[in-house]
Amino acid sequence: MANYEKISPSLQNSFDKVFDKYQTLANCVNIKLICDTKLKEYYKPVMANELTKHLIQEYGKPEINVVIFFNEELTDVLEDKQLDIVLEESLARIEYDSEKDKITIVDYDLKLDTGLYGKFGDDYVNVIKLKNEMIQQKKDAEEAEKQAKKDKKTKK
Repeated sequence: MANYEKISPSLQNSFDKVFDKYQTLANCVNIKLICDTKLKEYYKPVMANELTKHLIQEYGKPEINVVIFFNEELTDVLEDKQLDIVLEESLARIEYDSEKDKITIVDYDLKLDTGLYGKFGDDYVNVIKLKNEMIQQKKDAEEAEKQAKKDKKTKK
């Protein structure tokens, strides 16, 4: 089950700096960041559904088109340059078609964005490797915790 929290000001500020570079996207898409500590990735962009849009509008906020969930337990350990790469990657998955006035979230064939690889090179690959290692460590820790609970129950 998801564990939603307010995004930290430092991550929001870092995201805003990167998002400002994406002028076309920034002019057409409103994005809300939410922390989800149960997420198994650095981030996950999703289209905002009608309920989300309604709830946000009730609080006087502009209409949100996309919500990006971030796992700050994973992103907190990144260096600034690595975090910028992850933030750019999260934005690279959001596309806006001005002719159709349509927003889509794309998935990568190889879980690697070739445009970002061209921009960042091996630094991008290193961030992907680090992410995979951290996710595996988190899975291993969760499995060990489950096994410990199971062992504790069987001893009683």
